[in-house]
Amino acid sequence: MNLRDLFRTSAAKTDTTEAAIPVNPNEKRADETYQHWGKRVCAFVDGSSISLKPFLHNVYICNYKKQLEDVKGQEEEREKIRKEIEEKQNDLELQNKWLDECRKKQITAKETIKALQNEKNELRNRKYEENKEARIKLIVGLGIVLLLTAYLFLFYSSTFYSAFFRSTDASIDLMGLMFDPQALSQALKSGIPELCFVLLAPVIFIGLGFSLHFFSIQKSAWKYLKMAAIVAITFVFDAILAYKIGEYMYNLKRMYDDIPPFTLSDAVVDINTWAVIFCGFVVYIIWGIVFDMTMTAYNELDMNKIMIRAIDKQITDLDGDIKTEATAEGNIRNQIAAITREIGKLRVSLEGKVIISIAEIQTAMSEFFTGWTMMLGILGKGAAIGNEANTIFADTVAILLDNPKIIDEK
Repeated sequence: MNLRDLFRTSAAKTDTTEAAIPVNPNEKRADETYQHWGKRVCAFVDGSSISLKPFLHNVYICNYKKQLEDVKGQEEEREKIRKEIEEKQNDLELQNKWLDECRKKQITAKETIKALQNEKNELRNRKYEENKEARIKLIVGLGIVLLLTAYLFLFYSSTFYSAFFRSTDASIDLMGLMFDPQALSQALKSGIPELCFVLLAPVIFIGLGFSLHFFSIQKSAWKYLKMAAIVAITFVFDAILAYKIGEYMYNLKRMYDDIPPFTLSDAVVDINTWAVIFCGFVVYIIWGIVFDMTMTAYNELDMNKIMIRAIDKQITDLDGDIKTEATAEGNIRNQIAAITREIGKLRVSLEGKVIISIAEIQTAMSEFFTGWTMMLGILGKGAAIGNEANTIFADTVAILLDNPKIIDEK
């Protein structure tokens, strides 16, 4: 007795009589699962991959006929389709409602933009109106900036001269080093290059302050990194000057006391060093802030321009809203088209004489193939036959489920 006969015999034990068991492997027994059917057929053909495809067709036809003869099941499927159509129609109504809202928002935004454009044109033709508050800020700011500029010029010209060119003078104090009205004349005595160096030193710091304002009005996110770099560079400049001034004052003490040379650690705790930093760096920061406020006040002098800028921002925001709603409208239209197609397919199915559940057929075929592969293992078939069976199963299922009429017409 071979394995095929043994499998048939073991399966037959579940029936009441041997005569009641169909021996045709093309037919599924009444009380037999698809998985067991797959085992039985695979044993019958000894795992032949060539036989797999026609048997998968038989499984398809078997389940198809089962659904076709199930009158109650057919009515239940129709009822499911009716409910699904109703749900799709509700979704369609909701999508149409959202579509109307998108259209209304775009129309409203376009009308608002048109009104803002008219208002903008009126402002351009209107007589110049001065912002009195901005004018006061501008005058005060200019006065402070000019005074701070004079302060910075005196401070940096003096400290640069003291740090790099001043000879040792025991009679001079810290204030004389930071604020020396004769720094330019003394630099001139040292030479034209020295004078130019001392004259241009304040310009460097004022230029850094202007750069700070220029970066602050940029819209790029990188502006904060640029501003931090400008502040850091200015602080380093001031720290070098402060170190040189602190060293100068320290060396005056060394003329009378036997103390070690000036070091960086000495500068960190030296009050003279920190005094120079605060008198220079802090005032530089204040100058930059006041200069920025002054420029802002200048830009706000013209009331008409202020209102035009506000209108331009509103128009830009509305343009962005229109683009957003237009994108949403396109997505909604795609959803409406997809739902409409689905409703059409469901109605075609409902109008047909027979309603077949493709998912149920696919499940039956998968269970059959599971039994087939289990029997391949029992028969000791190699991986090559198993891979071939998998390929045949995938191709056959794809053809049958994608083109159900191939079987329906038979």
